[in-house]
Amino acid sequence: QYADYSAWQRSPEFVDSMKGSAEIWKATLEGAPPLLEIPKDFPRPSIPSGAGSSVPIVVAPSIMENIRTVSKLAETTPFVFLSTCFQLLLGRLANESDIVIGTPSAGRDATLLEPLIGYLVSPIPLRLQLEQPTFLQLLKKASEAAALARENIRIPLQDIIVAAGVERTTSYSPLYQNMFVLQDKKFKSEFEFPNIQVERLKEETYLETAMFDLTLELIEMHEGSLTGSLKFSVDLYTHDTANQFVACYLKLLESAIENPHRDPLSIALMPQDLKQRILTSFSISDDSSMVASETLAYDAFNEMAKKFPENQCLQDCATGDILTYNQTLLRSAGIASMLNSLGIAACDVVGTLMKRSNALCVSMLGIMKSGAAVAVLDSSLPEE
Repeated sequence: QYADYSAWQRSPEFVDSMKGSAEIWKATLEGAPPLLEIPKDFPRPSIPSGAGSSVPIVVAPSIMENIRTVSKLAETTPFVFLSTCFQLLLGRLANESDIVIGTPSAGRDATLLEPLIGYLVSPIPLRLQLEQPTFLQLLKKASEAAALARENIRIPLQDIIVAAGVERTTSYSPLYQNMFVLQDKKFKSEFEFPNIQVERLKEETYLETAMFDLTLELIEMHEGSLTGSLKFSVDLYTHDTANQFVACYLKLLESAIENPHRDPLSIALMPQDLKQRILTSFSISDDSSMVASETLAYDAFNEMAKKFPENQCLQDCATGDILTYNQTLLRSAGIASMLNSLGIAACDVVGTLMKRSNALCVSMLGIMKSGAAVAVLDSSLPEE
């Protein structure tokens, strides 16, 4: 049984037969970004706790019917449509166009494996370049990627990771940090055994875990709808953020259906109620409240540093280096002290010339604390 399957995977014959697949995966994943950084509520820990939670999601039968129609137009399947929209959501949130997600395969692609008792499920990566002229063309690219993955599905994930040359870290999973799961109608959510009463545990009755940053799991129901959940790591996100992700995903499905000939990166993503919430939360509509604040920018930063000294303040997009509020405060205070010792005072102007980085932000804060005004210089601009 399973012991024989495990021994077969380690046999020289199997290893040799997988060399071609390993080369294909190496070429497929070459240059793929190792980490997809979606805006988070909390800084990513060096070692994840594994704790997770979830929010529900329901795709109406009418939406699913339209998804099937558009999928046929692109000569693909609803799975490709739904997974592509998930990748498009992640890319739009992270402002990235090269997206890799994982999806599980049953691992029973051979007839002799179908009756085998054991857990044969193995996840496979799906890589997609979002920069396509239309959403339909994006679907076709995604369909090609899914077909190639299915043709090389038997190779174990650890061998794919080795072939891709991905460096491992304790902070996040290699290759991909987000998972998409679609269970079809054949999936039995309830089980019946003779003379045995079986009752499914409700999710809230046991401790939830999260293997990935986000896992979108959808189950096809007999009435034509989809139901499921978006599971998320509580190390990174709150319930409110996860609910916003679900709302944006549902809006993305509707927008892609309405105009599949549109540029995928310009398809409407945000629901009207969420857009209104953001606009009203970050704008001032009452003229009587538009009073000039006497609080200086650096003083406002000091207040934040006092409240959240160990919270993430800055993260360098190029290097990934992170500074807490306290670290940023201390470094900027050092710059201010140095400038004051050089005679810099109020009404002076101090220029700073460097690339966008943590150091640029720290230097600007230090100049403001010294009492001077900041002049950010850009070497790419003309002299006059």
